[in-house]
Amino acid sequence: MIGVPLGVTDVSGLSAGPVAVPPSPAPLFLRLDFSIAFEPRFWGLVHTFLFLEIFDGPGSFLGLFTVMGKDGEACSSKFGKALIVDSAGVAFGA
Repeated sequence: MIGVPLGVTDVSGLSAGPVAVPPSPAPLFLRLDFSIAFEPRFWGLVHTFLFLEIFDGPGSFLGLFTVMGKDGEACSSKFGKALIVDSAGVAFGA
C-alpha cells in the first residue's frame, strides 16, 4: 500500500481502477482435462496428500495429549471422538 504513493509499485495495468469486474469464465467452462488421471505421477501426488491427511490428525492429537500430560485412560476415551470430528472436518471441508 505504501509503495503506490512512493512510486515503487507499478499500477499502470489497472486501467479500470483498483476494483474491476473479473474476466468471464466462459472460455474455461467445462474444459477440464482428465487425461492426467491415467498417469503415474498424478497418483503419486494423490497418495502424498492421502497419507498427509491420514497421519496428520492422529499425530497432532497424540502430540497434544502428550504435552497435556494426561493419563493414558482419559486420553484414550477422548481420542476416538477427536478423530471422528477431525475426519468429518476433512471430508466435508474438502
